[in-house]
Amino acid sequence: MTITAGAFPTDPLDALRELARFDHELQQLRRGKVRAARAIGTSWESIGAARGMTRQSAWEQYSRDVFDEIAASAAEPADLSDEDALSMAVSEVKAVRSARRAG
Repeated sequence: MTITAGAFPTDPLDALRELARFDHELQQLRRGKVRAARAIGTSWESIGAARGMTRQSAWEQYSRDVFDEIAASAAEPADLSDEDALSMAVSEVKAVRSARRAG
């Protein structure tokens, strides 16, 4: 998929607004794909390589989402059950330990 300059409004500010909207959507898509990759056991090293960054950078950027989701579920009633929250936390701890052993 290629984005061309002709696909945007000619007014520079309108184009910047449109790019900001696309950037937000792209970030959401990336986060979803990272969650999906982690759910099937993909390592932070592989995710980082796919994103052109180190495993540490990938973990720092995307693990916050998991911790934020857990924190949000603790703060208010949410769809995330205690069992799901525990599973997510355990998965992240295992990934960190595995990365440390491999590193």
